[in-house]
Amino acid sequence: MHFSSWALCFWLLATPAPQVLSVQIQYDITGSGDFMQAPKVLDFDFGGDKHGVDSQGDYMRPEAVKTQVCEEPSSKCSDCTTKASCWRGSNNVSAISKSGKPIKDKGKLGSLKLDVSASATANYYAAEMWATCGNGNGKWRMVFWLDTIVNGVITIFVDGSRYGPTIRGKATPQQVKRKIVVAKNTRVRVLFERLTAGQVASALVKLKAVGVDEYVDECMGVTNCLVALGDGSESAVRFRNSNVLQFACLVASSSDKRDAVSDHCNVWETCVSSSGAAPKLKALLGAALTPHGSLAEGEINMQKLNDAEGCVDPSVEDAESWDCECMDEMTTSCEGVNEECFNKILCGNSNVCESWKSAHCGALLLAEHKTSIKASQNKSALLTRRGTKRAIANVDDRLDIALSGKCSQ
Repeated sequence: MHFSSWALCFWLLATPAPQVLSVQIQYDITGSGDFMQAPKVLDFDFGGDKHGVDSQGDYMRPEAVKTQVCEEPSSKCSDCTTKASCWRGSNNVSAISKSGKPIKDKGKLGSLKLDVSASATANYYAAEMWATCGNGNGKWRMVFWLDTIVNGVITIFVDGSRYGPTIRGKATPQQVKRKIVVAKNTRVRVLFERLTAGQVASALVKLKAVGVDEYVDECMGVTNCLVALGDGSESAVRFRNSNVLQFACLVASSSDKRDAVSDHCNVWETCVSSSGAAPKLKALLGAALTPHGSLAEGEINMQKLNDAEGCVDPSVEDAESWDCECMDEMTTSCEGVNEECFNKILCGNSNVCESWKSAHCGALLLAEHKTSIKASQNKSALLTRRGTKRAIANVDDRLDIALSGKCSQ
């Protein structure tokens, strides 16, 4: 089981959905250069070779996918930043099947593709996506081409719970289709497991969200400026999936220094600064990445071996979707954008990996925070989305209101 991306993101009860930008915002929703007002609901593919529209008229959003490579099925994950070896957007369903024959080209379809080389050391590859639908009428539609699943199996997790049986490849051309209702906040995690190490592996899937709130595309693409990372280039994929690079970009003091971080740093930083997202992302990433512990790197790596299965490592989770889902509530709890406050929330939560706490939480902070915690049976949906349903702390002060909230379902 696996907790949801940025599982320390909590909704305050009875709080309306955040409005990051006016619904009258004009933006290039199709990638065609024509700016228009966003519709109230959208259909789009979590895939495609770049931000735009596929041959079926679906919006393609490969930049909305967060990819990871893991040592175990639900833990010890890191940012997957090399396009060729991660889940990546693809337009063609042309591929070589297990039988060795080309699969018929179905045109430009916004799909996700994975190729694992024989020399790759990892055996687990994840792609995670978030969407919300206030009216409850949204759906995730998934198509799996079984003859493209080579030397591996695919498992789907919806809000941390395993969804349906494991999907296995077959030599003959067949499709498996899955449909999932999109609740107010729904996360889907596609986990590929290579079965035989030292051999190539591959898969091709189509993940389409139907009737989801315009807020998803507006916040992820516009406010957090992922549209600037949707060109499908190696640089864009690396920057999108690296929290370290994004944080380095936000703290860089000049245009030249930002260029040194990434070819996409300047355009992204300019965009998030204009939208107002930069201070929040900087504080959030700073809280997740800035070391405050006393252990040496070798000791921390040893602790990772003993981390609880499915624990959350904030340093590699998806800051953009977390910001869209509940940053407004967190800033309310912290009385503003406050990196130290965000760090305290992460350090005080039982679902965060102990190895991360050793590196990012000072001993005094941990002791101070633990004294304020009272036992509670209150559960957070986001805290349990990756599968382990643990009681969470309920504390009295304003800082920890977030810990006792629930994500609206």
